[in-house]
Amino acid sequence: MNNRLFSILFCVILSCFSALAQNEIITLKDGTIMKGYIAKQTFATGKVEIAYSELTTNVKVSEILNEVNFKRDCDELSDLWRDWAIANNKFVNEGGKKVLRMTSMIIPGHNKADYVILERGTRNLKCFTISEGVLERSISDIHCIQKPERNTTLLTDVDDIIKTEDKAITGVILEQYPGIQVKIWDKNDGTVHIVNYNEIRSIGKNRFNSDYSLWEQSPYIETLITEKGYGEEGVIIENGMSGDVNLVFATPDGQGEMTRQYSYKDIKGIKKKINLNYKPIYDIILPEGESRINRDSLINFVTINEYQYVGPFKLYYLDAEADSAAVVINTKNVFIETNTSEISDVYVFKGTKRAATITENKEQTQLYTYTYADLFQSEVDVKKTISINGTTKLEFEVPEFGDYFVYLRKLNKCWFFKCQDPNQLDLLDDTNDNKE
Repeated sequence: MNNRLFSILFCVILSCFSALAQNEIITLKDGTIMKGYIAKQTFATGKVEIAYSELTTNVKVSEILNEVNFKRDCDELSDLWRDWAIANNKFVNEGGKKVLRMTSMIIPGHNKADYVILERGTRNLKCFTISEGVLERSISDIHCIQKPERNTTLLTDVDDIIKTEDKAITGVILEQYPGIQVKIWDKNDGTVHIVNYNEIRSIGKNRFNSDYSLWEQSPYIETLITEKGYGEEGVIIENGMSGDVNLVFATPDGQGEMTRQYSYKDIKGIKKKINLNYKPIYDIILPEGESRINRDSLINFVTINEYQYVGPFKLYYLDAEADSAAVVINTKNVFIETNTSEISDVYVFKGTKRAATITENKEQTQLYTYTYADLFQSEVDVKKTISINGTTKLEFEVPEFGDYFVYLRKLNKCWFFKCQDPNQLDLLDDTNDNKE
């Protein structure tokens, strides 16, 4: 494989990682299987470095430098090991305890790690480990790179884009067979397309969600290696398969990105690392009419009653039970997610208790009330977004702790919640403990 073909092929592989690092499966032609990503590639040598967190590999018994067998109780295992052992039925019962039989080994080319022996022969063994490592191989050693379809609730990600002579497919590349073909899931119609490598004009990436920047949505950050060394950090957004300009590289520029085009002859390699600023954001799917505040609690509309005029403004009050039924949160940062349709103008303002005569015997009581003056004097800025799944999200920050209304003008409905200082709650708890 010449350098030209190699560089194009490897950049195709690099550019196609758009899911989380732990979701990608790299299978080598010798049967080695890894969860991880390609962290570096060098064009001149044809070598790649694969960073992995899980590894299944075949090892010659004669090459093992050290081997110690032991057993570990279920309770002593990490969550990852425990989940794997349960999923693969690897626990054995000894003395009423569930244990996992493991082997600590030093294998050439790998760090010392704890393995589970899957198959043992006289000359070879097949083993599995959950540990971090880096494996150096040639690009020609890779059989396939796989990743799952995008989670339907994931809001932050990057789209893969494959362009051929007659179409462009946007979605997620599910499988790649270097130099042979790719399989891409089309997000527009849900179908899977098989595209031969020689049909591809370019492969690129773009923001999946226009509400977030490329840097917030890209799981990886890449660096181009040139004659001068390492360049700026950014994201490869397009790899062209013909012409002198073959690669488009984006770097941060304020809230957006600045792009620059490169020829492959000027690039010596590519380095990639996990983007520590990438935090996947997941949507919440709610039944019609259901709403949640800060993802923790259901929040329901309260009944609004008209009472009397206060000056030129009519006074509205909430049912007496609304006070005790109000949702309590302990942060000034608030977000409400709802599947309630037709939300237009939203107002957030502090609740006020006023004396109101509402009982049959004409006795006065203190109830939460508001007027339209309270509503329009609100200075809380509410950001409203609608997710790709149709969930409406209202985000805002209240200026101080207290009791608040969220009024939906078009629907003439209100949510009511209490925002309490968590430090004050701790003091109250301590006081109660001391009294006891």
